[in-house]
Amino acid sequence: MLKMDNPKLTLFLFVCFQAETMASPPALTFCMDNWVAFKGSCYYFHHSAQSFTEAQHACLQMNSNLVQIDSEAEDKFIKDFLSYQTPNFWWVGLSDDDIEGIWSWVGSKDTPTFTDWFPGEPNNANNEDCAILDINHQFKWTDIACSKLLYSICEIQSESSAPEVIG
Repeated sequence: MLKMDNPKLTLFLFVCFQAETMASPPALTFCMDNWVAFKGSCYYFHHSAQSFTEAQHACLQMNSNLVQIDSEAEDKFIKDFLSYQTPNFWWVGLSDDDIEGIWSWVGSKDTPTFTDWFPGEPNNANNEDCAILDINHQFKWTDIACSKLLYSICEIQSESSAPEVIG
């Protein structure tokens, strides 16, 4: 039987037991008022109709960009949130305005690694160079003229708080 009368041994065993048995709490996502948190990002659903360029400018004024949807989970989160909103069409930060057919995110300039286009989209009908979430297509992505006045979603990385590790 192990004697626990040595304080250093007792502390060592306690710390090891804690490290082995306690799962680390997930990092917390902190967002400003009126922003919605999801997995390390904060989202602002702008209820003012603007063109794509104006919407991106409004996001930049809030130190953010039009939303860059990088995963199915993020896409689902946004669609679920939009299902409770009144506006029906929302700008996302995706455009092929620079080179037709080459879609990129306006904030990072990256090409998308995840997409959720409605079948037959993007189709560039009537010079459509910007992407939206379209309620008529279950909020799947469609392309539309960048000059349309629509609502927008801004995204910024949150100031996450990682779990505090002591010891």
